[in-house]
Formats: sequence, structure tokens, C-alpha cells
Amino acid sequence: MNYYLCGKIQTTHGLKGELKVKSTSDFNRFAVGSILYIKQKGEYIKLEVATTRFHKGCYLVSFKGMQDINLVEHLKNVDLYVDEEAHTLLDEDEFYYDELINKEVYFDNDEYIGVTKSILELPQGHYLEVIKDDGKKVLIPFRKEFIKDVFDDAIEVFYLEGLV
Repeated sequence: MNYYLCGKIQTTHGLKGELKVKSTSDFNRFAVGSILYIKQKGEYIKLEVATTRFHKGCYLVSFKGMQDINLVEHLKNVDLYVDEEAHTLLDEDEFYYDELINKEVYFDNDEYIGVTKSILELPQGHYLEVIKDDGKKVLIPFRKEFIKDVFDDAIEVFYLEGLV
């Protein structure tokens, strides 16, 4: 079975076992009942999401049977994974962040823009941070109005004057 990174636990939140989780995908993998995994001592350990809510740019998640701060303290800075089956349930317009990083970005007229270096989560939505050849950064909204297509090796953006 293959496992795919979907988030990282940052710290605890409160006394009822909630954990502050930073997502590494552009969709919610942390719905109640979702199955996630952590890796400990080379083995993947299954956890079921008991509660979830979005708070200040992160998810606050608790797991069944672990709804006490003393039971989750050891999970700080631990990566969260989904298994291969959950990974393949993606809609065609949903991506993991690492699937978008280091892709070349072009306008739909084949004009080269640069390479995606990161994904930024801003209140307005997700943005591709693209580094041009001259080192300048360009932010492109990751929305269907701007993104024409995502390929294995490149991202195609609709040509909009003034975008870059």
C-alpha cells in the first residue's frame, strides 16, 4: 500500500485533544470519519477523524479515542497521510501541493512564465508562487478562471494582460 502526505500536525489546541493541522492539499482531507495515517517506527498507524473545524488558516482536528491533550502531545510536528485508495478519489481538478511544485508555467499562447516554487494559502484563496527566470516572483490565483490545465510537467494559464 502506498501513502501520500496530506498535512502536518503543528501543535495541540486546547485540552480536548484537538490538533492544529496545516493541509498540504487544495481540498479538505479532514472531514469527520476520514481515515488518516501517521508514521511511527516505520509503520503507518490508522486514525479516524472525530471532529474537525477550520480556524485561522488551519484545521483543528481530533481523532477517535484520543480526545484528551495527554493522548495527543506526542503527535506535535507529525506528518499525516492518506492511503492509496483515498488518494485516487480526487476529482480531476484537485491536486496535492507537491504535485504543483516545480512545474513549468506557461500562458495558453505558449509564452513561458516560470516555475512554481510554492502554494500560498491566502484569505482570497490558493495562489501559485511562480519564479520567473529573472528571479522575480509572480502570484497566480489557482482558480479555474486563471488555470486552463495542469499537465504532468506543466501548468497552462489563460493569457490575461497584466497578470505577470
